[in-house]
Amino acid sequence: MNEFQKRINLRFPLKEISKIVIKQYNLGSFISNRVIFVGYEDFNYILKTSKGKFVVKIFSLLRSDKDCQVLVHKAFVPYKNEFSTPKIYEIKGNTLFNFSIHNQAFRLCVMDYIDGKDFYRLGVELNENELKFIAKQVAK
Repeated sequence: MNEFQKRINLRFPLKEISKIVIKQYNLGSFISNRVIFVGYEDFNYILKTSKGKFVVKIFSLLRSDKDCQVLVHKAFVPYKNEFSTPKIYEIKGNTLFNFSIHNQAFRLCVMDYIDGKDFYRLGVELNENELKFIAKQVAK
């Protein structure tokens, strides 16, 4: 089991989780999944379906339910007229989806995948004002 799988105690093929997510969120049919090897604590992957690409964030076993709710609402729910964030999907009004498979509980959220590049890959160096602006947005 690799370090990313340990974060969520994933002991079976990720495709099994993807199939549950696809069914619950009505995302079409499975094409592929690809783990995102950037970030910490949680397990993130790109789920490609017949309806598009989505990011699935499976929360670490170390996080409490309250921590997960706070993270989703502060980090992913759009701030009106301030800046854009990926659309987060809901099931019956909930942004978190809790389920069990193979006697293992999981908590996750699903959001739109935004195809883009980070500043490093673009070869862009930010000036001091741009860095301050981004830091303020992240702090919010």
